[in-house]
Amino acid sequence: MARCSSSAPSGPLPEILTKKGESLIRLGRGPDGALELQRAIALKPDYWPPYAAMSDYYKEIGDLTAAREWLEKGLSTSPNTKALLQRRAELDGPKGKHKSAPRQPEKSNAPQPTAETSTAQPVDSQLPTEQ
Repeated sequence: MARCSSSAPSGPLPEILTKKGESLIRLGRGPDGALELQRAIALKPDYWPPYAAMSDYYKEIGDLTAAREWLEKGLSTSPNTKALLQRRAELDGPKGKHKSAPRQPEKSNAPQPTAETSTAQPVDSQLPTEQ
């Protein structure tokens, strides 16, 4: 019988560990998820998705410094990765500018309903009457 030799890793693949880490984070188990992502990075340092997931996790919990550090680590092993560059640009934002206030909805020229034109019934008339 011929022996089948395989060059595949004997443990979990980095892709599986990355998905497991992302899932744990979504389930509220961030530290456990981060460990799985770090395991994925240790197995395949040039695989960029776990770096992005680590950055997203730290951004979500408000640690923007750690989020940026993970992006830089990912870019050092996978330069020019669009997803990592985009995340870094989002973290950097417009330098020296404050975030703008949310836009107010534009006023409509349509007539606003008044008490005379409204078809809504008073609350009392919507209640069942006792018999």
